[in-house]
Amino acid sequence: DLCETIRDLYKDIGIMSEVARKTGKDSKTVRYHIKGKCSHADEDLDDNPDFRISKSMCDEFRGKFINGSSASEIASEYSVEKKTVQRHIKANCQCRDGPVLLRVRGSGVVENMDTILTKGECLKAREMYWEEYEDPGTISDFLGFESRSIMHHVTEECDHEFGDNIKYVFV
Repeated sequence: DLCETIRDLYKDIGIMSEVARKTGKDSKTVRYHIKGKCSHADEDLDDNPDFRISKSMCDEFRGKFINGSSASEIASEYSVEKKTVQRHIKANCQCRDGPVLLRVRGSGVVENMDTILTKGECLKAREMYWEEYEDPGTISDFLGFESRSIMHHVTEECDHEFGDNIKYVFV
């Protein structure tokens, strides 16, 4: 009965953590039943034997990551592999409804000949320059790169491309 309840709730809600909350079971147990790993699984109940991450789960992963959880912590909580979580938080998935997460390193980065700005740092530099009207020196201090590197990116001389209708979140 519990297995059927878990599956029915998941079909209706689509959010594993919500099913876990409603049933009082942990995410690992919920996922176990949804995937049909339980010994009493019945083919009629198992519409999704390969189990894919739902869009709502993908959003949950991203939300938890934005709020400070590590990919490892999220993977453990949902009983999925770390690389699966990483793929979804970086929007390298079919879900793509949520924001693209771009990494911006702290000002402790020391530039050398091999250090280049990440896509996130490039976009952050552009945002600071064009929207916040910060000078290249201030951006340089914030991101830890030389002013000439910053100017290379804010003048769009770099190879980074950004979609106009995509929302980005800096982490």
